[in-house]
Amino acid sequence: MQGLATTVPTAYYRFLLKVTLITIAVSIFLVALGGVVRVTGSGLACPDWPLCQGQVLPPAERGTTLEFAHRLTATAVGSLVLGIALYSMRVRREAASIFYAAVLSGVLVLAQIVLGAVVIFAKLSAIIVTAHLGLATAFIGVLAVIAGQASLRLRSSEQSPDAARRTTRATLVAAVLTYAALLLGAYVATSGSSLACPQWPLCNNTLIPTGDWRQWIGLIHRILAAAMTLAVIWATWTAYAAKAPRLVRGLLHGAAALTVIEIIVGALNPILLVPPAVAVAHLTIATVIWILLTGAATISMSANRRDIPAGT
Repeated sequence: MQGLATTVPTAYYRFLLKVTLITIAVSIFLVALGGVVRVTGSGLACPDWPLCQGQVLPPAERGTTLEFAHRLTATAVGSLVLGIALYSMRVRREAASIFYAAVLSGVLVLAQIVLGAVVIFAKLSAIIVTAHLGLATAFIGVLAVIAGQASLRLRSSEQSPDAARRTTRATLVAAVLTYAALLLGAYVATSGSSLACPQWPLCNNTLIPTGDWRQWIGLIHRILAAAMTLAVIWATWTAYAAKAPRLVRGLLHGAAALTVIEIIVGALNPILLVPPAVAVAHLTIATVIWILLTGAATISMSANRRDIPAGT
């Protein structure tokens, strides 16, 4: 890739990439832990905020321990994001996109903290819990953008403009559908609609549900999941056909493989009557797919930008 000569040592970007990847890993754990809190009914084990049952250290019970661990992990993520934002100031002139994404991630963390408190005060309203997860997912997506931008400055990712556009377009479609399916799936779970369609792939063995709205949102979630699967496969094929950078192809290959697993896990939810471990796995895998797609889209979109120095 032909770019401007770098004025920032690559060691800066390498360190930033490592810290961002660590933050993404901790954030995935946070999402999974939030899923555990939900499926175990521990969401209101700490009915107040920011304290837990009026104490800094809550009683050592399962529910309070899980909820308190979730809050502590969120604090760790917030601290890591603060570090990323401060460190990104070193590269703000050469890598403005990284700096602004880091600032945005900080804003999203603050918003997430406020919304997390609202979740408690609203007694786990399904809409607000879904919004909480949606904001968390968007935040992790921003981290994936930072990682993708940092990666571009460490390696060459040349691709023809037409091929880059096709790969980016297909990947963005897959990412949007994944985000929509993830949010609707969260609402299905939090609204008590997980077993409204106890069969799979149809809903109560009919093409058109005859029950209430819970069956309809369950069916729409499955339709979105099917569309997402096709979109991920299409994006992966497009990347290979367009000879996208190896990293983009690798990310999309991983997303495609996980999507197949996600469909199987999703089918097991109603078949096995939504066991907690399967429900948490379903949420976690979807989150990882979203991260891989966002990272792939970022790299493909920016591969030929002339303001990004060539990797070394």
